Amino acid sequence: WLEFDTPQSGRSDCLDAYDRELAWVFLLDEVDEEGEPAPGTLVNEWLLENGHARRAYDEFGQELVYRSRVDAAEERARSYGRGLWGACEGSGAE
Repeated sequence: WLEFDTPQSGRSDCLDAYDRELAWVFLLDEVDEEGEPAPGTLVNEWLLENGHARRAYDEFGQELVYRSRVDAAEERARSYGRGLWGACEGSGAE
């Protein structure tokens, strides 16, 4: 399941400054009222939470729908030294 933020600065698409399409990616690991698959896990958040990614949106100056969730996920990974945040000092992960 993909979800897109509202386009920025009058653009009619969901591209960043480098013309990459940006999306929130959800697993269909929940079930709705009718028993149908529904969006559940936010993959972007899971990647940050486990230290497999870092936030990059600050470089683009965007307001994001799930910003507080991804900010908190990255901070938790940093504080517990998960993934790239547990890398050797001087590795560029800082």
